[in-house]
Amino acid sequence: MKTNSLIFEYLDKAREDAGITDIAWAKKSGIRRPTIPEMRSRAKSLRIGPPLKGRPITIKKVTFLHAGLSRLTGGDELKKKIFDLIADEKDQMVRMMMLLMAAQGADKEELDHLEKSIELIAKKSSGFRGRLCRENQ
Repeated sequence: MKTNSLIFEYLDKAREDAGITDIAWAKKSGIRRPTIPEMRSRAKSLRIGPPLKGRPITIKKVTFLHAGLSRLTGGDELKKKIFDLIADEKDQMVRMMMLLMAAQGADKEELDHLEKSIELIAKKSSGFRGRLCRENQ
């Protein structure tokens, strides 16, 4: 499933600020290193406009990259960085997706409560509006 390229860009910014190379990030994430520059190119082409380059940025890829970055920087450090990076983000869906990544490691009771809240909101919403994914543009 495709996701908003800003999710990758925030993780990439956290990687850059921590001084982590693409090679180390890819290795800890369990993905091929060429995938990272390809995602960077895709995100840039989405910002600038057509033609789009590279394959779509998917939830699976950013989840692997988040896990690898968390292993390299330490989970608490990455959480702090995520909070700092998204402080000025205008897109609420992007902020929520980043916060969900930061919530990894929360206790089961907290995650159950969060899941029920999201499920309730999803049932009340009027359907998909395409906000989770800029890939469709």
